[in-house]
Amino acid sequence: MKHGRFFNKPEFREYINLLRKLHELIRAGTDETERGEALRERMDVPANSLDQEEIDFANRLSGDFYGLFADNLEPPLPMTDAAQKAVHQALAKRNQRDFSAALDQLRIAAPHFEPWQMNYVRGSTLLEAEMPAIAADYFLDTSIRQPDNPNFRFMWLSALAHASPETALREAQRIIENYPKEDPKLSYKAADILFANTRNLPDNESTDVIRSLVPVFEDAVFRFQLNGTASDEKSLIAAAVTLLGFCHEHLGDDATALRYFNQGVQLYPKHDAPYVARGIQLYGTKTDDAVRDFTKASQLGSPLVWPYFFLAHFHLQRGEIERCMSMATAALQRASIAAVKADCLEWIAICQACLRFPESTVGATFDEALKWSHENPRIVHNRDLFRQETVADISLYRSPSIDELGAIGRQHFTPLAA
Repeated sequence: MKHGRFFNKPEFREYINLLRKLHELIRAGTDETERGEALRERMDVPANSLDQEEIDFANRLSGDFYGLFADNLEPPLPMTDAAQKAVHQALAKRNQRDFSAALDQLRIAAPHFEPWQMNYVRGSTLLEAEMPAIAADYFLDTSIRQPDNPNFRFMWLSALAHASPETALREAQRIIENYPKEDPKLSYKAADILFANTRNLPDNESTDVIRSLVPVFEDAVFRFQLNGTASDEKSLIAAAVTLLGFCHEHLGDDATALRYFNQGVQLYPKHDAPYVARGIQLYGTKTDDAVRDFTKASQLGSPLVWPYFFLAHFHLQRGEIERCMSMATAALQRASIAAVKADCLEWIAICQACLRFPESTVGATFDEALKWSHENPRIVHNRDLFRQETVADISLYRSPSIDELGAIGRQHFTPLAA
């Protein structure tokens, strides 16, 4: 069986998400209503595309869902070597992205563990399988069973931000209203969600929100360090310090922003986010320094798109075709924003043209770029230039300005933290 076979199939993912909603109705006792019948009819469409093995696995997942938020579960059986081995195998399969095998191994181990323990690992597995709504259910169940451990609420809020941004935003606002009394991890995550949402607000509103978040981030960093948990929370502190920098940059205080970025690099030299943030700020004014930061972030294996994206642009501007193509390809693999995907594909097409790839290949890459940024005038110009003259001189193609690049980086940058 191929790794992730079930979860890589769109129809399976759709069926499981609908199955999750059905279980919500079952828990509420409303599954035998018109709403429940309508949901079952919707499930029939993706179900018709599943084979028997996929249906059997979906049924096993359905069985798992019955344990969510249940208060009549049996106490765990005595621990056995087989149960411990199954957990180890589940974690190994999850690391290999074989999520279906991981969940099957957890079912073997489940009778021997507390429900919250199994549900936490199930949630982690499903989050990596890019099923955040179901992962959020498991993390919420775990946080209810273990209310004194803020890590579980943090994981629930993180998954919820992907699964239901509006719900996560409401929860984040509630936490921020009470942030001095909340755990600093929760305060940080709530502020992170509110910061990300400012890109959807008018400028005056976003400025007010960002100004209000500065003391929240500062308080979270202070309490991480005061509580002696800094060594365990390095990625969170690095992310919080980085976002503090972006807050001040948005508020027009570039000097303070740079101070926070420098602090992040000095305190956490093995974390990518401060390097990326500082690079975005310096690109265009101290470009050589920015390139060193982006290069360092890429050497650290940054999962963020930005170091590769900016390095691709840098090499494009310098006519370094193969380096540009390599960085643009790396950025494309990490890109989730349509405009960024379009730029990466456009640069790859330009590099292909300069390397004299077949005309059909170059044209197809330009067309793919335009799918992500419909009628983008720069991409249209470059595509038409290639079609008309098969141009292989990189200097004749248009590219986004440094200001355009900096704007998109500042608008969409979000550090990844545990």
